[in-house]
Amino acid sequence: MYKKNQTSSNDQNAETPPLLMKQIMENFSLSWDPCPPNYSICGLKRTWKPGAYVNPPFRETKHWVKKAYNEGVYTVFLLPVSKLHRRYMEQHWRAVTSISLFPTLIKFVNYKKPLNKAMALITFYGNSPKPSTCHAFSWLGLKNRTMKGIIDVLSHWPVHVITKQSSKTIPPIFKHNQFIILSPSRLDLKIIRKNLHRFTEIIFCPTVKNHESDTDNMWLPPIILTAGYKIHDKLPGLSQHTVPVHILQDQTLK
Repeated sequence: MYKKNQTSSNDQNAETPPLLMKQIMENFSLSWDPCPPNYSICGLKRTWKPGAYVNPPFRETKHWVKKAYNEGVYTVFLLPVSKLHRRYMEQHWRAVTSISLFPTLIKFVNYKKPLNKAMALITFYGNSPKPSTCHAFSWLGLKNRTMKGIIDVLSHWPVHVITKQSSKTIPPIFKHNQFIILSPSRLDLKIIRKNLHRFTEIIFCPTVKNHESDTDNMWLPPIILTAGYKIHDKLPGLSQHTVPVHILQDQTLK
């Protein structure tokens, strides 16, 4: 059923748990929701005021992100991290001012199980909630947008590629203090989410194609996670816009 949250127009109504919503509204100083359940006026058709909290239908994320960008007011989105790979985020990346990652999964209202997707609070046009030792970047100008192209650029560093490996094979990687992971897993693996505090850089590579003949929906969106290395200033075409990343302790934002 949760799969439909990503793909089906018939199941796009996952509501934020009330306690989590209360904590988000208080901790991020938010005052209203342009996308509430059973809204009478669609938030895409009205003027926004600062301090908006948005948990949009995931299949319509593109339109809500574009609206926030165009409105130019302080907004916080609850989104799957995988949405940060999409092409529309390339256009709107400069409006993102902080990313707060959940290391645990979220169980939305009216669902029996948590959504098996890494989630984050994405802030537009706001201040970073606190100092951060981790920062995110978007690789907007990647010349060769293939997996091989990424690996070739990273050939000077010890790159460990995680593609379809079982999560049981990953723990040995975290025994080292310094490493780079090129990971199409999109942070969804539990072992990676539990070790988010170890990273100093998260680099998103939007819409990377396997081959030039691939269509737009044949995309492979990897991320690069680094600990102990600083490579952002050595990658050609990387966006100069730096976004602080915070790791939330749990769903109650303590």
